Amino acid sequence: MDLSAWEYLRPRGFEPKDGAIYRSPDGQFVLRTGEPGRLHPEAEFAQQARGHGYPLPEITEVGMVDDEVAYFIERSAGERTFGNINLEDGFWEMLEIARQFFRAQLNPEFRPSAADDLREAIKLPVVFEENPDLDAGWIEEAVSRSESRIAELPLVYCHGDFTPFNIMPGGVIDFEHRLAAPFGYDVVTLIRYQRFWDHPGPNGEANARRYEFDLDKYVGAVKLADLILEELGYPKFTPHFDDFLILKAIWALAKTRFDEVGTYKYHRWQWRKRVLIYCLEQYLAGEAINTIMFPAVGSFGS
Repeated sequence: MDLSAWEYLRPRGFEPKDGAIYRSPDGQFVLRTGEPGRLHPEAEFAQQARGHGYPLPEITEVGMVDDEVAYFIERSAGERTFGNINLEDGFWEMLEIARQFFRAQLNPEFRPSAADDLREAIKLPVVFEENPDLDAGWIEEAVSRSESRIAELPLVYCHGDFTPFNIMPGGVIDFEHRLAAPFGYDVVTLIRYQRFWDHPGPNGEANARRYEFDLDKYVGAVKLADLILEELGYPKFTPHFDDFLILKAIWALAKTRFDEVGTYKYHRWQWRKRVLIYCLEQYLAGEAINTIMFPAVGSFGS
C-alpha cells in the first residue's frame, strides 16, 4: 500500500504505534493505520457491528502497508462532525443517528458477554494518581453505588466518548475505544458531557463549551432512550441519569493534571476537580446533580 497519494490528517493516539489517519485525494475515503494485532481486530469488529445495525462507515478494504503496519479503508462519514455544525441546524439528524446507535446496542445478537472493568474504563486509577488530595474512599463509595444501581440495565457495547464530535452525517466514528458497560453511559455522554467544558476558554473569556442541549433537545434524547428500552422490556434509563453522570465526572478529571500554576490547563484541572467534588457531595447525599451549577462550583481561577 502506497500512502504517498493520501493526505495525512492526524495521529490516531498518543504514541507512534497507535498509527495515523489519512484522507483520499477526492475526500471520499479515510485510511487508518496501526499495529496489525490491534487494527485488524478493530476492523473486524466494526464490520460485524455495522452488520448488526450500528451506523458506522463501511469498511471497503483491509490490508498491510508493510510488514509491520496494517491499514483499513472506510468510506468518509462527512466533512464535519455535528460538534462543528450548529445543533439548531443538525440536531434531529444527529438524534436519528443516535437512535440507530442506541437501538443497535440492544440487539440481542450482538452484545458483550461480560462487562469491562468499570474503574479502568473511567480511568479511576489515573484520577487517584494525579489527585492524591482527593478522598479515595469517598470516590470508591460513589463508584460502587453507581455500579450496583446501573447493573439492572442491559450490558452493551458503549462508545465511551459519544459526543457530537464523534457523530457525523455518515455515521459514528472512533468506536475503537469501546467498552462493555450498561446501556445509558453513551446517552449521558451525548446529553451532558459538554457541561464539563463549561469553564472559561484559553483566552479567559466565555467558556470552552462548544454546543448545548436546550430543554427540548434534552427531553427528546432522554425520551428516545427510555422508549427504546421500554419497547424491549427493560427498565427505564431516566432514574439512572446521575449514576452515569458521576462516572463521567470522574472520567472528565483524568489526564488533566497540569502543574504550571496560573495557566489555562492548570485552571481547567482545578475547575474539574471542584466540579467532581460537588458531584460526589450531591450523589452521596442522594441529591440531584445540577450541571447548571458547574460554572459556579468550579469557581474558575479561585
